[in-house]
Amino acid sequence: MKITNIAINNMLGINAASIELKKPVLLVAGANGAGKSSIGEAIKHALVAECDRVQHKKDFGRLVHDNADAGHAFVSTTLGDFGIILPEGKQTGPEGLPFGIEYCLTPHRFAELPSADKRSFLFKLMKVKATPQAIIAKLASRGISSGDIDEIAPHLHSGFEAANKEAQGRARDAKASWRAITGETYGSVKAATWEAPSVELDGALLVETRQAIDALENEIADLNGELGALNEQAKNHAQSNANMDKRNAKMNELREHAGKFARIQDKLNRDEKELAEWEAKVKDAEAAANGEPYNEPLTCPHCSGLVVVSAHEHMLEEYEGRIEPDAEAALKLPEYRKARDLLHSAVANGKRDLAAAENAARHLDELENEVMPEPVSADKITLRIAEATEALRTAKAKRTENADALAHYEQVQRDSRAAAQKTSDAKNYHADVVAWDLMADALAPGGIPAELLSEALEPFNGELQSLADHAGWPAVALDESMELMVGGRNYALRSESEKWRADTMLALAIAKVSGSKVAVLDRFDVLDLNGRSEAFYLFDDLTADGTLDTVVLIGTLKALPAHLLDNMQAVWVEHGQVKSLAEAA
Repeated sequence: MKITNIAINNMLGINAASIELKKPVLLVAGANGAGKSSIGEAIKHALVAECDRVQHKKDFGRLVHDNADAGHAFVSTTLGDFGIILPEGKQTGPEGLPFGIEYCLTPHRFAELPSADKRSFLFKLMKVKATPQAIIAKLASRGISSGDIDEIAPHLHSGFEAANKEAQGRARDAKASWRAITGETYGSVKAATWEAPSVELDGALLVETRQAIDALENEIADLNGELGALNEQAKNHAQSNANMDKRNAKMNELREHAGKFARIQDKLNRDEKELAEWEAKVKDAEAAANGEPYNEPLTCPHCSGLVVVSAHEHMLEEYEGRIEPDAEAALKLPEYRKARDLLHSAVANGKRDLAAAENAARHLDELENEVMPEPVSADKITLRIAEATEALRTAKAKRTENADALAHYEQVQRDSRAAAQKTSDAKNYHADVVAWDLMADALAPGGIPAELLSEALEPFNGELQSLADHAGWPAVALDESMELMVGGRNYALRSESEKWRADTMLALAIAKVSGSKVAVLDRFDVLDLNGRSEAFYLFDDLTADGTLDTVVLIGTLKALPAHLLDNMQAVWVEHGQVKSLAEAA
């Protein structure tokens, strides 16, 4: 950008100034307090609306010269006309000035920046991509996983420091998780090979033990079944013995009843005979007592005469007619009837007893001929029950023993699996530590920021070195911590003239890289005569080869130089007025 004309009216220390820049280097000189620096301030205010002498727009009225009501400054450039109108502070001109031009208009400004602002400015000036997308690409090139990159990506918008702290926090969390899993202090070497203590278990033991338990379960079931059958057999044996006792008792009873048969038969015969006699006596007595024959008269089939059946001999007798009642027979009749009835009952009882004896004999015969099962010894059953009970106890004890062994093996297996899981978790946490440490290192100042800074610093420091070599001045360089070094010493420790040289080279390097190609340099009078000569030749050369378009050089002189270099013109400032070289002479 080339400045072609400067017009200032009633601004700061300038009453009126109109300067046409016919050559690229404009030397503005004059005595102290003449208003020289006001020209540099006016140029900056017109171009970027900044003024070092007031901070707030409401104070812009204080920039008006002396008691004037208004003032202005206009700067014509190859990019357009720019201006500032006071006291309103209204700025005119197109947009799109080169980036960083304010550091070319106020050279000492860069040195005063905090380190972080210097770094950010250089990234933008050197067009180094420090966007999250560019950082993500660099993280990926370092072998960092896409998953970890996705987790850190939101923090990149807050800057490297915030992202670095997040990565360090993730690494600390992973270490804490590793310690919680292992119960040990984390160490990168130890963690790389750490394994949880574990006891290896032969899987065949589990299979064999489970098979043994299954076999014992079957054996126990069989023994329980056998014991149930034996107990049922013992119960049945006891019942059989009881039944046998009942049978024997029954047979004895039947044998006793059957043994009475002959005696009962004999008595029955005698009772029946005697009953018949008493029945005849009763009939005869009844007939005698009634005066009638024992039986009704019948007609004899031979003689047709009436006959009766004799009550005693059961023979036919001639019917002699009715007999008169016999009083004595009537008296005996109740006794006869009683005797008859007693014998009748005796006969009935005899028949009953005889039938019972016959039945007893028949039942006895049946029982004696019945086929009975061979009796089993109760001692044998008791022995078998004892043997089965002992076998069952032994099988249960073995089952318990095997169950305990199986529980132990299964616990060992669970412990082994838990140890394997713990080992796996510890390895994963260690991997997280390694990954997040790698991420933290990448985002630390010595990582990607250093790479990016190197991309910016190397060419920028190269420009500064080239200017120093050209002018023969001490080299100016920025280190990775953004410390400004001049001739190998910190900028802050340098003299005023050394600082001026450093500020000038910084402004010129920024002007070249940004493409503004303009610089306003005040107070060159801090240099000695030799230093001024070096500066003049430097600016002349840089404008001659097109590195710079415009340099405004401002300083206190007793008089303008008698001779100027080819690319230089000069104006003299006196009492707020600007005079050309001819006028100043």
